[in-house]
Amino acid sequence: AGLAPEMSGQLRRQEYSSVATVTLAYPDDGFPRPLTGSGFLVPRFPRRVATACTFMDRKWPHLRQPGVTILRVSAGSLGEEWVLGLDDTTLASSVHKTLRTILGVTALPQAVLVQRWPQALPQYRAGHLAWTEAVQRQASALPVPLVLTGASYQGIGLAACLRGGSGAGQKLWERLDRGAPSAAD
Repeated sequence: AGLAPEMSGQLRRQEYSSVATVTLAYPDDGFPRPLTGSGFLVPRFPRRVATACTFMDRKWPHLRQPGVTILRVSAGSLGEEWVLGLDDTTLASSVHKTLRTILGVTALPQAVLVQRWPQALPQYRAGHLAWTEAVQRQASALPVPLVLTGASYQGIGLAACLRGGSGAGQKLWERLDRGAPSAAD
């Protein structure tokens, strides 16, 4: 904060939501019809714990196992920290009920994995691009080489983070190659 107080203040304004993911493995014959697409968003009303569902083995075929359908459900959103406080059984049961309502799943899951990610999902607000450009500009003006990357800046998906990291590495390499002083100098 002492090196870049303005940038530090702007970075602290970034909001993050907490999310839980519940991964469930169901027998293929537990669905009334084949799943198509890669998943769906859960409508906000009526209010449910689940917010989105990814058909893992449809989106990433290398995860496919004979006779099994793997779903990953996101739960919680900004301001819903209470979701992380639900015990695994309650959270998984709530998610299963949502899947039963939306997909018509009739079987119980064969396996369940619950993961909690506190303050992990950056929230993009109106003006996010301008905010990103401003903090990147401030970082590049520092006397030490610093490049900001990650889900808060160029996109929250894995592919966006990989692109951002690769680009940041290239920028950092170019800056170091130009002889910019390092933190050790």
